[in-house]
Amino acid sequence: MLAIPVPFVASILYIMLAVIVLILRPDQKRMAIGFLCLCAMMTTIVGIRWSFDSYILQFIQPVLAASIPISAWYYFSQAEKEKTLSKLHFLPLVIIAFASVTSLYWLPPFDFALSFLYLGYGSALIYSSLRTKHIPENVRLTDLGWAKNSKRIAGFMLIFSAGIDLAIAIDFSINSGKSVPYILSIGHIILLPCLALNVILICHATQRPRDKKQNLEISPDKDEISDKEIQEVISKFISLMEDKKVYLDPDLTLGRLSRKLGIPTRDLSNAINQFYGQNISKVVNEYRIKDAMNLLTSADQSVTSIFLQVGFNTKSNFNREFQRITGSTPSDFRQNQTNPAS
Repeated sequence: MLAIPVPFVASILYIMLAVIVLILRPDQKRMAIGFLCLCAMMTTIVGIRWSFDSYILQFIQPVLAASIPISAWYYFSQAEKEKTLSKLHFLPLVIIAFASVTSLYWLPPFDFALSFLYLGYGSALIYSSLRTKHIPENVRLTDLGWAKNSKRIAGFMLIFSAGIDLAIAIDFSINSGKSVPYILSIGHIILLPCLALNVILICHATQRPRDKKQNLEISPDKDEISDKEIQEVISKFISLMEDKKVYLDPDLTLGRLSRKLGIPTRDLSNAINQFYGQNISKVVNEYRIKDAMNLLTSADQSVTSIFLQVGFNTKSNFNREFQRITGSTPSDFRQNQTNPAS
């Protein structure tokens, strides 16, 4: 009976998933498909090394392994703001590549080095996701909650990978590497699929700017702005919401709002937080729910049609926000308005 090593199975699944993303989300293919192909290359190299080994494979595998956490960090940083990857992030790749080239003359501690690399990037992703005042610029406001959760899960997956690399190093030192295939199998079954899924989710939630306007100047890093500045920002914001009804755009992001108002994202976010006492996502959703309440009582439309019409992407987000604001579900609200006595 033909047996296919687990890494090859994982590679086939990554390629199939990349094709699905290409068909369903062509606008996000550059980010998501790039990461999926990287994972497929990594698992393929691991699978080949199960059968035979060579100097070239010994060089490629550590470099690919080091590029995964850096790539994950880059893809999630795209949700924060449109920017390129700092050159400092390529330093670990250069060091790993140099160590691989010279590995004929010494035994580089790849497992320990990769453990620290994955641990560092994983911790950075978790820390970034816990910054409650920070609103990603390019993530749809309706997807803000689970986008942060996706980033946090990806961070934990990178830390989990650090534990796998450490386990491999320990197994080589005390067991001559006899358990390495089993450790790698666990890693490829649990780690990379979960990490790839979260990258796809953040790519799905991230929206690219539709216009080519110049970037706004970033204000100094301050938690509070003056009362006069707050009033000016809020006045422009309310006018945009009520007159233009931009909240009806399901792909609305903080960055897109910032460009429409001509206000730096940090100033806009801080003003909203200080004036309303909650983040901009909840404020925008209140405008959407207000419209939904009117439609539920005055229009003979399905709940699905209504939540799509007022700017929500999923029914779960709509129901959660509706219940947060009104204290009831959309169906119960409509029934109570139609039959007050009941």
